[in-house]
Amino acid sequence: MDISTKSIVTLQPIVVKNIRPISHFSSKGNMSITEDGEVIIQLPKHSRKLVISSNGEAITYSSDRRVAKTYNLQNFPQKLYRYYHQASVLVETVKTKTPKV
Repeated sequence: MDISTKSIVTLQPIVVKNIRPISHFSSKGNMSITEDGEVIIQLPKHSRKLVISSNGEAITYSSDRRVAKTYNLQNFPQKLYRYYHQASVLVETVKTKTPKV
């Protein structure tokens, strides 16, 4: 899926269920899944933080220049879709690596 296009993309909620907490560090930022199922993306270079609720419906975006704002999937700004997509890829990758019991 190409997120950079201007076409309308429908986001699917990220479902974090039965996934252990994990952190992934890269040169561009940090991504983590917390104990309570929130997915957090931190971009220190731009002082941005995106927190996605455990059911994937509520997204809080904060920047050093603005007050934190909470969105839902219906009113989520398209310019932030790529961050949501990155979180979705992280969750799906962790799901494939998690043993099924």
